[in-house]
Amino acid sequence: MNIKKFSSDMQKALVQKRIDAATLAEKTSVSEATVSKWVRGESFPRAHRWGLLLSLLGIDARNYFVDKQSQNEIPAPVQQPPNQENNDQPTDIIDMVQAVIESQTVYRGALLSIIKSLYKAVAGEIDMEHMREKLERLEQDNYEIKEMLRSLGATLSGKKREAV
Repeated sequence: MNIKKFSSDMQKALVQKRIDAATLAEKTSVSEATVSKWVRGESFPRAHRWGLLLSLLGIDARNYFVDKQSQNEIPAPVQQPPNQENNDQPTDIIDMVQAVIESQTVYRGALLSIIKSLYKAVAGEIDMEHMREKLERLEQDNYEIKEMLRSLGATLSGKKREAV
């Protein structure tokens, strides 16, 4: 990966798109100092942020990869995304994901990594929802026990007075 080339392309894209470091930092959830290091070529973003940067800045990832055996640029997936005008339908997205997974490009590994991360995030969110439901049930049980204890206490107090 040519960090200096990415840095140069990033600088050009920021100027062309009129995006400042603060805005880019906010959109990528990093500090302005981190964005500055990327722009100066002192560091390189992690994979998930790199993909986001490419998307935000309109930079083609193929500019940075070469097939080491043939020294040719790695081609884009052969199959074009269906229904490019409105490709946010689940079936279209599934077709696009399948095309990328079936390709033998670097995008395949990146997509699989992203899917794994999203799967873990969704699983964590589902677990949190189950925990919230359990907590609500426990709070309801706790309330009912307190009410039973109050009622029992009132009953015992009443019987105590009757006995006296």
